Amino acid sequence: MSTYPLSEQWERAAGDNHPPLFYFFLKAWTMLVGNSPAGVRLLSVLSGIATISGTFFLVRKIEIDVLKCSPNDARAIQPALFATLLVALSPFQIEWSQTVRMYALGGAFSVWSTWALLQALTSSRPHVRDWLLYGLLAAGLIYTHYFGFFILAAHGIYSGIRILNTLRRDSCDLAEKKQLLKYALLASVVVAVLWFPWLDEFLLQRQRGLEQKWGRPQGIDHFTRSVSEMFGLMWNPTSAELLRSRIVTILFSVLAIVTLLLGRKSERLPALIVFLSFGLALLLGSGSKSLIASWYFLFAHVFFLCALTILLFRIPSRWLSRCVLGAVLIGAGWQFTQQLIWRASRIELPSFQAAVHYVEALRESDELIFVNGPRDYVAVSPYLHDCQPVYVVADKWDFVFGTGTAVVEREKHLTPGDVSVLDQSRAWVIFATNKSMNPPGVIMPEDWIDVTEERFNDWRYGQIVVRQYEHLPALSQMSDKKTEL
Repeated sequence: MSTYPLSEQWERAAGDNHPPLFYFFLKAWTMLVGNSPAGVRLLSVLSGIATISGTFFLVRKIEIDVLKCSPNDARAIQPALFATLLVALSPFQIEWSQTVRMYALGGAFSVWSTWALLQALTSSRPHVRDWLLYGLLAAGLIYTHYFGFFILAAHGIYSGIRILNTLRRDSCDLAEKKQLLKYALLASVVVAVLWFPWLDEFLLQRQRGLEQKWGRPQGIDHFTRSVSEMFGLMWNPTSAELLRSRIVTILFSVLAIVTLLLGRKSERLPALIVFLSFGLALLLGSGSKSLIASWYFLFAHVFFLCALTILLFRIPSRWLSRCVLGAVLIGAGWQFTQQLIWRASRIELPSFQAAVHYVEALRESDELIFVNGPRDYVAVSPYLHDCQPVYVVADKWDFVFGTGTAVVEREKHLTPGDVSVLDQSRAWVIFATNKSMNPPGVIMPEDWIDVTEERFNDWRYGQIVVRQYEHLPALSQMSDKKTEL
């Protein structure tokens, strides 16, 4: 997507199932650092760092609001540092901060927009700049991922209650009350105005998503799976892992509810965001076929760690609080260590990059490369010097909306019949054994014969299969021409 001009990205993003801001950021970023895999991933790394720093300022702001202490007070600094450390050590956050997707950027927007909201609400006097900053960050959040709407719903409920309480207080100056209400409405208008140009595309994406025959209604099992994956547990409903996942999910729910009920002032906001993110997602997905993935809750995960930190620092006994904090920190460190071990083993699996390099080393310049869908096209293309010879081979173009369809031209689609009449003697096929939503493999005509096959292990998608095919009619014609000569 980042290879297209900005003007075209807006249109192509409508063919995806996400809003376009990340693609704009990625376009600007690649203009600065280039299109190398490491350079492109660096944008997500920096977004993850922004999330970590934002966590510190958010938790500190919460404690300053509750305890009425100075920014340098240890009672505000210590919880902020602890929450920051939990986010920095989280395998869930680390994984998606190294992936070229919009989730890490969305996490940064979610944390900083929440901080900006508290900054606007807790200031001694209402300032228009605080509310404008919040409006811009909130708009950036929903332009990055649609789950940002759940966070804005929590923002709206919390700020509405807090503003209403302020308006009821007799000690507050009438002019300040009017300013507070006016600036809050101004921030809402900023979000609405900035969002309006994308409204038609959003409705189009929603309609396409509902028309797809993929996904399933969401339920408690999906909630359990999402929570377990956030904390590094494998999801297998037929194994002993299921019991462990359910225990973790129950603890997760209880801690979020306790923080929401027992929290003071802005301490309740992170728990409210967690509650609404999962609650609204399950409610809206319970009767639809929309796909909700565990990594969509990356934002909610950050706020849960903030809520957990606030709850642990509320333990009355100082000795008990330190013991629990130490145990949680040891658990986080253990998860981080397991993540390093897992990543070290994953590096040994060469995946798509090695498969493409193998093909490039042996392929003649006129030989085509066939894949079985837009997903594999997107996975292969970053490692090719030239994407021109890559084509999607399928009976018809009925691929799932949002799985790479936004960036693959229809001209890149060939049917098996088209392949059969190509004036090509050899071609290459690359596909993942369990990645595409189509049956694995590429449908090749009978007059194309596979002559070689290589397999490359992949940490997520099983194996990457590379096959070389020869076209019997084309080879026969070449043989006849040699005979005539």
